[in-house]
Amino acid sequence: MKGSQWRAWWLLTLGRLLGPRQNALRHLRWEDVDLDARTVTSRRGFDKLGKERPQPLPRDDVRCFRIARVWARRDGYDGPWVFYGAQERTRSKPYTYQALNAYLRATEERAGIEHIRHRAMHGFRRMSAGNALEAPGGNVRAAGDWIGDSDVRTLTRYLKRREVRQRELAAMMSAPRATPTANVRANRNQNESTARKQAAEGELSASVAP
Repeated sequence: MKGSQWRAWWLLTLGRLLGPRQNALRHLRWEDVDLDARTVTSRRGFDKLGKERPQPLPRDDVRCFRIARVWARRDGYDGPWVFYGAQERTRSKPYTYQALNAYLRATEERAGIEHIRHRAMHGFRRMSAGNALEAPGGNVRAAGDWIGDSDVRTLTRYLKRREVRQRELAAMMSAPRATPTANVRANRNQNESTARKQAAEGELSASVAP
């Protein structure tokens, strides 16, 4: 990973696991992160709903913040932002949305993923809600609490789309598939057909020979 890419890399990781809005995520300060208690707090000033919301950190997210500290020390940065600007002249400000979106677009292109307009980080938010729903004891309200969204209609729309995709995948996986036995039978039939064809050609050649 290049020194200029770690911010975007870990922002995508946090987006996938925690499902916050990108504005709140980019504006995290070190005072919002408690690695001992394994919590992170989204401040109301950067939250769309204007709420201050603490959230437990999965293990991978704790690792993310520890690595961010290593990079900050390496860059000689001692400011408040977890994800500070990538350029020397922008380090007093948080990493920008434009830079994050550009990295995401480049990642999509490298991976051959079709770009969907307006998906951006919102796609990770939906993914996180779906993962919370599928966790043991998960439900729509719990999924909303996890990503900080209390609009049940919006959540239902998120999760319904996921359910439709999963049903489509289940249908594909339920389609008749060739078993090893079927493959052997098909190969045997093909071999027998080829042998009969060759035998018929041999007989034809013999009948027309001088």
